[in-house]
Amino acid sequence: MKKKLLTTLLVIAILLLLCGGAVIVIDPFMHFHAPLSGLEYPLKDERYINDGIQRHYDYSTMITGTSMSQNMRPSLWEDLTEDKAIKTCYSSASFYELSQSMERAISYNSELKTIKKLSNLAKRPPLQAR
Repeated sequence: MKKKLLTTLLVIAILLLLCGGAVIVIDPFMHFHAPLSGLEYPLKDERYINDGIQRHYDYSTMITGTSMSQNMRPSLWEDLTEDKAIKTCYSSASFYELSQSMERAISYNSELKTIKKLSNLAKRPPLQAR
């Protein structure tokens, strides 16, 4: 009975280590290292992946903002300014979230020269009771 329990715990520990190791090696959100060549990374969950893009990509310009900035192409900015650009947009972002993102980019990249912030946020009038 004791041998079965130890064997089961050992197998579970090995499987957990294999799964954890695979996540660290592949690193789907680019938190530990730059993207690996030959792997395609999903760019759907921007709140998770933007931090990895800011940490590990080579850039001197960052285009950021709310969903309004999703249609801006970094290649267009690169053609106009000859600066390497990345785009980190956040759907339904607040000013606070965008500010945090810009502060992280500044701390990660000493070569950052320009931050282009596109936002459709504005101070809205208070709702009136009917």
